[in-house]
Amino acid sequence: MVYRQTKQREEVLQIVQGVNKHMTAEEVFQEISKNNPNMGIATVYRNLNRLVEMNIIARIVDKEICYYDGNSVPHYHLHCAQCGKFQDAPVQYNKQLDTDLEKQLGIEILGHNVTFECICEECTKKTKKN
Repeated sequence: MVYRQTKQREEVLQIVQGVNKHMTAEEVFQEISKNNPNMGIATVYRNLNRLVEMNIIARIVDKEICYYDGNSVPHYHLHCAQCGKFQDAPVQYNKQLDTDLEKQLGIEILGHNVTFECICEECTKKTKKN
């Protein structure tokens, strides 16, 4: 399936890839609304979904909330149990896990997702101040 790159899709992509955090569709919409008040939330959702389908961005689902990640290369995440923030984990993706499991089970592994539950640096600092 081929998708054309529209002006609206490009705006959504610039927001998701231009921030150093994982955003909900509503957060993307709020950022876009600052410069383009004519774009509706449905357009934001539609373009986020297309960008995920095109493997240009990634989607993380946590407790029925979708977060969008400008980095579509396989990688791991950290999730703060206090503030709920997601961020990229500074460890390399281990493709060997996929290969080992394929050999063991005799099936095709398409990839894997790992999210480390943590208390982020900001929340740790707040806790230490109190």
